[in-house]
This record gives sequence, C-alpha cells and structure tokens, in this order.
Amino acid sequence: MRTADLEKVQRRRMLPASFTQRSQRGEHDMLITPALRGTLHTAPLPLRVVDAVPALAGITAYLGGIGLRPEHAPDFARRPQTGAGSSNARR
Repeated sequence: MRTADLEKVQRRRMLPASFTQRSQRGEHDMLITPALRGTLHTAPLPLRVVDAVPALAGITAYLGGIGLRPEHAPDFARRPQTGAGSSNARR
C-alpha cells in the first residue's frame, strides 16, 4: 500500500472519527462525569428528548453503532464462501 492510499483513507475517515469522538466526549461531560461525582439527579435534557421521541432513539442508536460513514471489508479481505448457503459466522 502506498502512502497516498493511506492518506486517502485518513481523509475519508477524519470527519466520522471526529464526530464519534466529539459525541463520546459530550456523553462523558453530560452524563458519566456528573454520575461519578454524584451530582446527576435527573437525566440531561438531550437524553430526555431522545427518550421521548422514538425516531431519535433509532437515529442515535444507528450513529452510535454504525457511525456516519459505514465501512465494509473489501472482497479481498473476506473469507471465501464454502458451499451453498454457508455463513461467514464462526461456530
């Protein structure tokens, strides 16, 4: 792999990575830190809003689990299929 290829990957992943890290930092500042200090008595407003609007819960779950830019392993990095109907899952 060339340096230019790695630079392309880095540019492509920069925004999603910074979004995820900023989101995590906000969660820590708003929820985890006050909970550990013992100063969290009610859920923060953004959390209450997400809880009240089911569509927002789905969006936040998707962004937390999948992210802004889902990535998939290229074909050369995948295990070959063995037989009809087989799964790549380990047993």
